[in-house]
Amino acid sequence: MIDENATLEWSDDSVRIGEAGHMGGLRNISIGQYAGKGSNGGDYNIGIGRYGGYSAGGDYNVAVGYQAGYEGGGDHNVGISYQAGYGSDGDYNISLGYQAGYQMSATSDYNLCLGRNAGRSCDGDFNVFLGTHAGYDSDGERNIYIGYQAGFEADPGS
Repeated sequence: MIDENATLEWSDDSVRIGEAGHMGGLRNISIGQYAGKGSNGGDYNIGIGRYGGYSAGGDYNVAVGYQAGYEGGGDHNVGISYQAGYGSDGDYNISLGYQAGYQMSATSDYNLCLGRNAGRSCDGDFNVFLGTHAGYDSDGERNIYIGYQAGFEADPGS
């Protein structure tokens, strides 16, 4: 159902579909209510879903799902699922799953987070977190945690 608040718009080589969505910048795609709204004008971003990519910055990011990539920064990130990559500011991170990569630190780069809360609140680079709560609130670099709560609150150093 399309109501009077729905929009379809092309500008600056960008596409916007949905109520109040807009990413600013160039060559962006925002689909869904408030998708990309309030973003800081990054380029080549995709926000799909209610609040997908909302108030996000950076370039070459993909946010798919309710609040995926919400208030995230950094470049070349992917967040797919409910709040995946929410509030995360690092670069080159992939977060797939419910709140995967949620609130990763600004210095967290090149991480792979697969699973519910995988890599949530982590701080470090070049990590792989596979499984529910894997790497949750962990610190350190070049770690691989596989399985339920593997590396939960771990601080192994670098």
